[in-house]
Amino acid sequence: LLFSIVIIRLIVIDWQKRKDIDLKSLAFKTYGKAGQRILLLHGILGSHRYWSSVADRLAVNHFLVAPDLLGFGESPKPYLKYTVQDHLDYLKRIIEPLVPGPEKFWIVGHSMGAILALNYAISDSSRIRGIVLINPPIIASKNDLIEDFKNNSSKIMVIVTFNKFWG
Repeated sequence: LLFSIVIIRLIVIDWQKRKDIDLKSLAFKTYGKAGQRILLLHGILGSHRYWSSVADRLAVNHFLVAPDLLGFGESPKPYLKYTVQDHLDYLKRIIEPLVPGPEKFWIVGHSMGAILALNYAISDSSRIRGIVLINPPIIASKNDLIEDFKNNSSKIMVIVTFNKFWG
């Protein structure tokens, strides 16, 4: 029975990923209505909910956009390589309508979100007022990443992340 449930779940996941290729927008939540614009980028295995403990306080004087990054939360999970450029392409699709050009905005990124924040700032520096990086990973190679995960993560996280079938 458990095996059948797993197989059915994998079929559903596969179907959803194929369907998500057509989706062009990230899911996101906005907070506040006025003030400087701030884009909040969560880390790996997160979602817009990561920011909920600070969003209400920041929203008093700012307009916040907290997306679920590509592959996380309620956002599309298409069959892609999930490169930095894939993430940036999807982010730009939600930023343009929410932060009309040439208005400048802040980016706050945590962990993987910090990597995306830096890359976004490099790709469109004329739009960026400033960036805040929270716990950015500094890893020089894939082997360093694997070793870091092995030394600092649970065994199940290592299996799920680096296994050819699940990762």
